Amino acid sequence: MKEYTRRFWQGSTDHRGTEEAPGRVVTLIHHSELKELQKQSTEEMEDSANTCQSCVQYQKEEGEDGSLVASSSIITWGMAYRVAPEDIDNVLAYLDYREKGGYDRVTLPVHGRDNAIFCEALVYRATPENVNYLGPKCMHCLASQVVSSIGPSGPNVEYVANLAKALEDHQMDDPHVQSLQSHVTFKLEEKEKVKVNKNVSAE
Repeated sequence: MKEYTRRFWQGSTDHRGTEEAPGRVVTLIHHSELKELQKQSTEEMEDSANTCQSCVQYQKEEGEDGSLVASSSIITWGMAYRVAPEDIDNVLAYLDYREKGGYDRVTLPVHGRDNAIFCEALVYRATPENVNYLGPKCMHCLASQVVSSIGPSGPNVEYVANLAKALEDHQMDDPHVQSLQSHVTFKLEEKEKVKVNKNVSAE
């Protein structure tokens, strides 16, 4: 899909986190929204005494040379599925329930690798207006939240890893997802080292 970018800016309180400790899941952000959303987020961070300064810097850098590139170069790669007519009602009922935590149905054009539009697809998208929207954070903070979150559908780290692997398996590039997966892996490794050191000290 052109002009949309995938971001871990949506909170999950019913699948990969809880009301008390939301997980982080993806949503689609249109290029026209990026600049204003990141500006608002940066201003809120700068006004808060408890803000991570890495988040402020990350927002400024991404605004300067990351997300706010020409809309024609913003692409979100994924898979489109054709549903048999007799299965549509059941599939939509399942998806509506699964995506009830802030996502709305939208219909968007889907481009193939040849750049041509070959269909329109129903997509579930969480906008900043929904109550579970969390907004931008630096990769360090996103990864920390992911590592510490778990919900009814399992650990948040599993969600990130599965998405990163699916994109890799289909040779689909997504720097945001890849970067977060790298940060999560690093934090998990550091966590394991601390655990091993504690066990050694106890012995």
